Amino acid sequence: MAAYRHCKLPCIDENHKPPTEITSCAFDTTGQKLACAFGDHRVFVFSANAESGHVIEKWEKNIFRALSSLFTNKAIILEVAWKADGTKLVAGDFNNVFFIFSSNGNLLSFTEVSDKLTKVQWNCKGSNHMLLTSCDDGTVVVWDSSERTPLPIQTFSLHTSSVRDIQWLTKETFASCAMDGSIYVCRVGFDEPLNSLFNENAIIAIRYNMKHDSLAFFSYDTNVKLWYLGQDVTREWEGHKAGIYSICWNEGEDSSLLASGADDRTVRIWNINSSLCHSQEVLREQLCLVSAVSFSPDGQYLASADTYGVVILWSTKDWSPLMRCQCAGNVLNINSLKWNPQSTKLVVANHSAMITIIECTSRDGFASSNLK
Repeated sequence: MAAYRHCKLPCIDENHKPPTEITSCAFDTTGQKLACAFGDHRVFVFSANAESGHVIEKWEKNIFRALSSLFTNKAIILEVAWKADGTKLVAGDFNNVFFIFSSNGNLLSFTEVSDKLTKVQWNCKGSNHMLLTSCDDGTVVVWDSSERTPLPIQTFSLHTSSVRDIQWLTKETFASCAMDGSIYVCRVGFDEPLNSLFNENAIIAIRYNMKHDSLAFFSYDTNVKLWYLGQDVTREWEGHKAGIYSICWNEGEDSSLLASGADDRTVRIWNINSSLCHSQEVLREQLCLVSAVSFSPDGQYLASADTYGVVILWSTKDWSPLMRCQCAGNVLNINSLKWNPQSTKLVVANHSAMITIIECTSRDGFASSNLK
């Protein structure tokens, strides 16, 4: 039986008031650095050292500061993401600017985009220098980040309303979805999309399954939808009794499994290989709207979080709950749960000044903590 340690790490900066919310967290590809963004143009980066071992509370802390003084209004940093080789960190804010930092915290560049940013994402599929951004005005821009200041490679203006999600599919292709109900699959260097899909309602998020070459997505209804890109065929999975707020694929050995969380307080497990249109499992331990779900990279665990800030870890062997922990604040974002590559640490972004960490202990399992 695995044991889990839960901690809350306070993020207090000397001579600075505590942050009010943690908007985004991300481990680098080595699992040795953790970046956490706050709603005041600060990014805390925790780095492992020889004395710290696996316990994040003992990691060295560095503060990356964006140049908020350049702008009339301080903007919330919406998302942070590490470049695949760990040499750069991008932070996108709500004031239509994204910042790129070196791994040691030096601000390398800040770049304005056409409208409020909705997403930023590095290409981790082989073109590590490419960066993707999306905006409220429906544009998606591909950037070349090989130099100190990123340069735009191509702008796609296919959507007619706010882009809600972007996903790199390969080193040259990506998908994007928007509030106008559209999904476009595009290739860098080509003006016309490779494929497109139009839904009656807004599409909130997309998740790509490389093995099955398919996109899962959800809208303002109770069904999980699946788009087989190669066949240009869609199907729907029925079962939730209220609106869906989160989805994720298992990227471990059983890549046929998809999890979804909804306002009916359930997490449902779906199997892409099944001909049935109903869920394989229904997990009912959450007490309110399930705002985030995330499989561990090795596929052994599923984490789910609800808007009250309760996080549950599940075993994917028998779908039994392994641990439950309470965050200091609410968990409201679909991307709030982030694992390290080794599947031994889970960080939870929540609306408080406390970063919740769930760690696997060296003896027999997992535990949790909270960083300030």
